[in-house]
Amino acid sequence: MIVQALGDTSMEVLSEVTLSELHHLVSSEIAAGNESDKQEGRRRLLRAIEDCAAADGDSAGALLDGRSWRIAEVRVSGIGGIASLDPPALTFSPVPGITVVRGLNGQGKTSLARGIDCALRGSADLTPGAANTLWAAELLTEGATSGRVGLTLASGASRLVIEVDFATGTNTPTVTGLLNGNGESQQVDLGGSWRQALGNARAHYSYDAVQGRLVESKALQGFLEELLVLGPVWQRVRDAVDSRAERATAAQKAFAKAVKDARASEAQIAARHNAPDSSVARPATVNWPRLQDAADIDSWLLATGLSVTDPQPVTTVGADHERRLASIQDRFHAADERLESAESTIEGPGMAAALHHLNQLLNVEELDSTVCPLCGSSTDWRGHLQRFMSDLLERAEAAQEVLDSVTELRDWTEAELAPLLDAGTRDGPDHETAAFRAATARGCQAHSDAHVAGRALLQRLSSDDYRQWLDRLREATNTASRWRSDLTEVVHGFAATVRGTTEDAADSVIWKKAQETLNELQVTLRQERQDAVTARLGEALARLLPDAGVELPGIQHQGGVKQQRGVKVDLTMGGRVATLGMLSSGQRNALLLTPLLGTTYQDLSASSLSTTLSMLSTTRASIFLPASSPVSRRPVR
Repeated sequence: MIVQALGDTSMEVLSEVTLSELHHLVSSEIAAGNESDKQEGRRRLLRAIEDCAAADGDSAGALLDGRSWRIAEVRVSGIGGIASLDPPALTFSPVPGITVVRGLNGQGKTSLARGIDCALRGSADLTPGAANTLWAAELLTEGATSGRVGLTLASGASRLVIEVDFATGTNTPTVTGLLNGNGESQQVDLGGSWRQALGNARAHYSYDAVQGRLVESKALQGFLEELLVLGPVWQRVRDAVDSRAERATAAQKAFAKAVKDARASEAQIAARHNAPDSSVARPATVNWPRLQDAADIDSWLLATGLSVTDPQPVTTVGADHERRLASIQDRFHAADERLESAESTIEGPGMAAALHHLNQLLNVEELDSTVCPLCGSSTDWRGHLQRFMSDLLERAEAAQEVLDSVTELRDWTEAELAPLLDAGTRDGPDHETAAFRAATARGCQAHSDAHVAGRALLQRLSSDDYRQWLDRLREATNTASRWRSDLTEVVHGFAATVRGTTEDAADSVIWKKAQETLNELQVTLRQERQDAVTARLGEALARLLPDAGVELPGIQHQGGVKQQRGVKVDLTMGGRVATLGMLSSGQRNALLLTPLLGTTYQDLSASSLSTTLSMLSTTRASIFLPASSPVSRRPVR
């Protein structure tokens, strides 16, 4: 019977990859790299490795990582055919090599192997595939209600003592672990990382079971495959990186699709609202974000000028436009009528002073109202002067009314008419408005250039052409408003689609670079393994069968970087291509043992190898225990 666990660390290139090794490899890549997307990808890969290590954190992982444990002592009672051991403990030399336990049939060799396996795993069930379903044996000794296995594992000067108690009716035994070293003892929990390391092992309980794996050529591939597979830790990191890369890629594709759909919607809106020869003032083209600039989508939304979702104004033409214009026209014309007889200088400072002095003269009561104080003639000079001044004051008030009406027209033009002209609708009163605005800059008095330009502008604003232009303007501004409202809806829909995913999307390139680094490491590690396995198995086979001429010239992992399983095995005999069917039973046995002897036990001499092979061929009353334990890990620092 054979119990096979993880390989010895002396053959580290064939050990399953650890988080510590990956951490070291990626850290070295970072130290030698330059700042780039690939360098950031290496950092993300390192972070994923550290996340996996953090998820494995337990007391056993902290205390037992970085060590290779070998069986030093076994104590069994109440397990299978072993009611008790005599002597109470079996002691082994905790060194690399094959430990052979021999005995007659029925003396408990299978029970010993099963007890060790179940104790290490902390389970009353056999390793999957280890038990013959036809002859499944009970774990506990017949009549016993409990069983106990004690293991002492050695790693340098440290000793790990594992005590496991099995009880009837349960597959979950009581397991305690005590670590002794440096004069101190500390209890440890053999938790997740311990069980994970044990789960990587492949145990075999009979030579027949192992031999049965070589009934056809493809079976040899599976038998050798474990030497090239990088292991579950590697796959965990691969899965962690791939899942994050897939999430980022999905976000990136969703972002790209959202941008594409938004651009298409923008074009459809433009085609719908921007008819040929239309004077509609189209909204500014949306500056859709690039992936690397999209992290803060709300800032981008604010920058578009379309962040407000309230309904856009229906038109830029005021509802009281015509009424206000009519009021201004009436006032302007009324002022003109009052000013028909006024002089252009009626409001000048000299006339105002004269009127003031004449008014002062009228207020001098001592003057005789029947005799003119200037010429001495007899006349109602005071009445004549009062009528004259009344006419002058009327004309001055009319001139002020003109000033006010021109000023009102100027203010209305700036506040309402000029923005309408800016809308770009053709055939509007642009010329008249420009002339009036230029004239008002020089003053708005009666009979001024502004007064004259105001008459021309009002004449144009009261024409049918202006009313038609205003209708076209209303239609264009309504269309522009709807255009802007439709575009606002598209912009907000885009922001809602990508919000919360832009960070992942922006990381898609980085995670692809992380995958590239992992792929490159995988190619390197596999090539190293293939070269080492080919060389060492070839040497072991030559030592086992020095005269048969059976060789393994090539062992190569098949598949790409996604760790597709399967190996290609080249087998020759006497320099010619051979198959398993061409080998004798003894040669098959030698080929069967080659992976065991060639990877872990190559320090054995040729004579001892032959002796071991002889024992396997002549007796089934032996169990072979690899001296190395199933835990060999190093901590991530």
